[in-house]
Amino acid sequence: MLETLYISIKNELVAVEEVLKTHLRSELPIITDVSQYVIQNGGKRLRPALFLLCSRLVGFNDEARPRLAASFEILHTASLLHDDVVDDALLRRGKPSTKAKWGNQVSVLVGDFLWTKATSLLVFYGHQKLLELVVRSISALTEGELLEIGRHHDLTMSHEEYLKIVRHKTAALFASCSEGAAIAADVSEQFSSALRGYGVDLGIAFQLADDALDYDSDEGTFGKKAGGDLREGKLTYPLIVALTQTDATESNIIREALISDHLSDTQFALVLSILKKYNALEATFDLARQYAEKAKSHLALFKPSIEREALVAVADYAVNRSD
Repeated sequence: MLETLYISIKNELVAVEEVLKTHLRSELPIITDVSQYVIQNGGKRLRPALFLLCSRLVGFNDEARPRLAASFEILHTASLLHDDVVDDALLRRGKPSTKAKWGNQVSVLVGDFLWTKATSLLVFYGHQKLLELVVRSISALTEGELLEIGRHHDLTMSHEEYLKIVRHKTAALFASCSEGAAIAADVSEQFSSALRGYGVDLGIAFQLADDALDYDSDEGTFGKKAGGDLREGKLTYPLIVALTQTDATESNIIREALISDHLSDTQFALVLSILKKYNALEATFDLARQYAEKAKSHLALFKPSIEREALVAVADYAVNRSD
C-alpha cells in the first residue's frame, strides 16, 4: 500500500537508499556491518517519505532533499538501536535485533554513531533552524524514553501521562519530518505550524495503532510475536484502558504478566481476554482514528495536490494497516 502512496517521490526514495548505503560506513568494520544490517532490515521508510512529501507540498525543491530525508531515517534507526537495549528486545521486524546479534554495548555505541551521522548530513546542508529542530527532536526522544522508564510497571499511569510519553518518543520525530520540510522551504509560521500539527497527530495515531496491533496481529505480518510489549513489561494504551475497569483479580493478572521474566502463553491469553472483555483494543483503535482525523485536518490549509492526497492516505494507513 505504501508503495502506491510513494509514487510521486519514488525516484527520491531510491536516492535516499543510496545515501543510506554510502553514508553509514566507517573505517571500523563492525560499525559498517551493524549499520548496514539494521538499515537493510526492512522498514517502511515512512519518515523520509513524510519529509519528501511535505517538501513537495510546500515547494521545497533543493537537490539536497534525499540527503535531508535520509537523516530522519538514520535518526529513527538510532532510536531503535537504543530502544532494543532498553527494552531487552531480541527481535526487530521479525529478525534478530542488533542487541541479540552484537550485544548491548555495540548497539548503544552504533546508535550514537548513527545520531552523529544524521546530524552531520544536516550540518553539511548548513540550515541552522533545521538542525535546531532535529536536536530538539533527539532531546525529546531521550526524555520520552526516560519518562517511560520512570513509569515502568506503574499501573497507576493515566491516559494523559501515557500520551505525553508518546508525544516525546514517537510524535516528536514524525513532527520533525513534516515541520522540517516547512523550515527548509522557509514558509510562513502558519504553514509550518500546520505541518508540525500533522506530524504530531500522525505520530500519536501511529503509536496507538501499534499498541493495539501488538496484542492482536499476525507475527509474520507485524514482524514480532503478539504481546511483545507485554513481554517487555511495557504498559501501553490498551492496558491503561482496561485497568480503569478491571476488578482486583484482573488487575493482579495484568500486574503479574508485566513483571514476569518469562511470560507464558497462558498469561498472555488471560491478559488478552481481559483486554477484549473491556473492548480495550477497539478503544485504542478508536482514539488512533481520532488522531488520524486530526492529522488530516491540518492539511486543509494546503491547496489540493498529489502530495496532499498522499499525506491524507498516510494518515489513513497509520490506523488501518496490519503491519
